[in-house]
Amino acid sequence: MSHPDSTTPSTLDDHPTTPAAPLKRRPRWGAWGAILVCAAVFVYGLGKHLWFEALIHKEADAPYTLSVNKGETGSHILETLQHDGHLVDARLFRLLLKVYGNPQALNGIQPGRYRLDGDLTREGLLTLLKKGPLADNVFRIPDAVTVAQLRTLIEAAPEMEKTLLGLSDEDWAKAFNLPVTNPEGFFAPDTYHYRPGITDKRLLAMAVDRQKARLDAAWTARTRTDTLTSPYELLILASVIDRETGTENDRPLVSAVFHNRLALKMPLQSDPTVVYGLGSDFTGRLRKRDLQFDTPFNTYTRRGLPAGPIGSPSEKALMAAAHPETSPYLYFVARGDGSSQFSKTLKDHNRAVDTYIRGKKAP
Repeated sequence: MSHPDSTTPSTLDDHPTTPAAPLKRRPRWGAWGAILVCAAVFVYGLGKHLWFEALIHKEADAPYTLSVNKGETGSHILETLQHDGHLVDARLFRLLLKVYGNPQALNGIQPGRYRLDGDLTREGLLTLLKKGPLADNVFRIPDAVTVAQLRTLIEAAPEMEKTLLGLSDEDWAKAFNLPVTNPEGFFAPDTYHYRPGITDKRLLAMAVDRQKARLDAAWTARTRTDTLTSPYELLILASVIDRETGTENDRPLVSAVFHNRLALKMPLQSDPTVVYGLGSDFTGRLRKRDLQFDTPFNTYTRRGLPAGPIGSPSEKALMAAAHPETSPYLYFVARGDGSSQFSKTLKDHNRAVDTYIRGKKAP
């Protein structure tokens, strides 16, 4: 018998379903990490740009000379810049160097002067300091200079450490590893730029290297091989040529006269060699007795070349000694204007002497 309010349960009612668990969301750390990395790179790059690409001067159009003394540290340099109003904060600069991975950037700064232009940035400052100071000093070695004159020039040179002045000529020769005991002639006449604090030995070493290179080149390229037996003899002859004439066109002819005399075993009879041999005894005027006073450098009393160079010859004198003019001349006399009159015979030479020497003395 059935009841009016009873129902037969359905299959679904017999097996009720369990509600599904809510889906879990994955954390989005990968995206955030990428964003953070990009932000860090941006901040790093922006910071570097703002702090290292900014001008360091208060007045962009005002050049500034920074002097760095021997032994000064990078920190002291930054403090000097800050004190002079060209850097906001030295401690901040050092901190930035650490942050941007270059804490050693100010190590080993060379002493000297540095010119900071108005548009220099902090990055540019580091590059400039690493590059080195200005070579703002000039040392001129003139043509035909002697070692005695060179000593005087060194003594007067500013901002140069003097280490050679108390040494003998023989010690100089040893200091520069020269093949002879007399250093005369081995310092190339030229203009040398140097930084403050350089030693005289270092600067003159450059001159020695340059002269050796010039001498080797002249010796290799020489056109006459019957009169000189070594590069040192070429150096000696070139030093005499440099003293005998200051006119470029006359050098090859003066060289020809000396080569011709050497070949004929005639005395060179060069007044400058006599003067050099007299040294401090030379009174400023060459007398007959001076020509007769024998020294290793007197080419009136001795045949052949003098005992050594009588100065440091110029490159042009070296080339003239190596390339004499093809000429029969055996004599020359100064005209008084820097040039010379050349003669083949003694008779012609005496006539030239009467014209250019004795003629001047006539009332």
